[in-house]
Amino acid sequence: DGAIAHYCGVLERLAANPEALRQVAEDLVRAGQHRAALDLVHPLYDPLIHGPWTGLALLQACTECRELVTGRALLHALFIGHRHELRDHLQTSANRFLALIDAPETAESPAVIAPVELCVVPVECPVWWSFLRQPDWLRPVRPADAPLVAFAALASAGDDTARTWARSIPLALAETFSFRCSAEAIALMAVDVGGATPALADLAQPWTADEAFAFARQGERFADFVITGQVVEGGGRCQVTLTVYDAARRLTLGVLSRTGSSSAVGAMLRTLEAELAQTLHLPLGDDALGVYASPHPLAAADRLAALDCLMRLHLAEHGVIAGPRLLERCALIDACARLVEHGSATALDRLLLLAAIAADAASGSQMYREHHDLALTLVEEDDEPGSHFRRASPLMLWLFDQQRDFRVRRDELLAETGDPAYREWLARLGEEAAQIIVIGDDL
Repeated sequence: DGAIAHYCGVLERLAANPEALRQVAEDLVRAGQHRAALDLVHPLYDPLIHGPWTGLALLQACTECRELVTGRALLHALFIGHRHELRDHLQTSANRFLALIDAPETAESPAVIAPVELCVVPVECPVWWSFLRQPDWLRPVRPADAPLVAFAALASAGDDTARTWARSIPLALAETFSFRCSAEAIALMAVDVGGATPALADLAQPWTADEAFAFARQGERFADFVITGQVVEGGGRCQVTLTVYDAARRLTLGVLSRTGSSSAVGAMLRTLEAELAQTLHLPLGDDALGVYASPHPLAAADRLAALDCLMRLHLAEHGVIAGPRLLERCALIDACARLVEHGSATALDRLLLLAAIAADAASGSQMYREHHDLALTLVEEDDEPGSHFRRASPLMLWLFDQQRDFRVRRDELLAETGDPAYREWLARLGEEAAQIIVIGDDL
């Protein structure tokens, strides 16, 4: 009590001194006085004035005291203002706090575990398309009688990487087949609807043949082919196995498998794509739109991580599951930023970054603004006529409030193209931007 009274006196005299506030917070936390740290220091703490380290000590106190509301607000403020400064320190503290949120509530009576009740939700590919305001000029058009290939979520064995790849490999394969062959392709995600809140399900075992044939009747169309399988990853090694079904004839066409270093997952997927195309008799050619490009093998893990998070944002936007947490949205934009900064970055990588920024903005977050300089540099550097990213760049300019540049770029692009689909998309974007500008002027 005497020590706490001493710190009260210090704060009365030196509350405006950032270093004094930090010292008091850290001393109290080290002494195990977590509640006192929150009661004395938190009411005085301003992240912009007192810096990140005091906030980090308070976040630790929130974890120990199970102060979820205060902790969430602190974590958000620290990520917004100090993520790059704190780096691994913040990640470690954030993981401890988020583990507290995710931990099941303890009770004297045994907890009732909700039974797993799976449903399969179709995800149209490419998954990033809707976040770009549904640009028809960036989406392949297939005849009504084109075969439909359904890529189901894979089972997984291993750590978080295995679970991420189990969801994102079907998305990546569906995207490849959508752009590069004469078929239509979708992904099928497994959602557990048995609990209080629907969530993506992690599959321990691959789907059976009967389940795969049942998937063929998802939605309004009958899938001609269904692809299931499993990802095993750990210790720097991974194995990807795909089982190929002809749903119309209820036949198993084959089992394809690749094993190798986890860092070679991109190369493994390329060879699996080629073998799968042969098995289905659907040759892979060049993308007629010029949109699709396979990631560099060293960038494949970031591409898969980005597709996984975009899919979760897509399902959250449609009310299927809860939205990704703050750290996961950060990871999405960071993965996309690494893709565009890679030496072999493609136009599709830049479109993915734009989709990630638009998705983050749509969720009400401001996290994407950390990448302001990178985003606008990409827009400025891409002056190639006909470039898909250049054609989509008005959306980037609008998201970052570059209204004058938005209007200039829009008028340039309208003068360059007579494509009705593109002009219609640009007109819709202009109407949306005009509404925002009018509201801003009124305020």
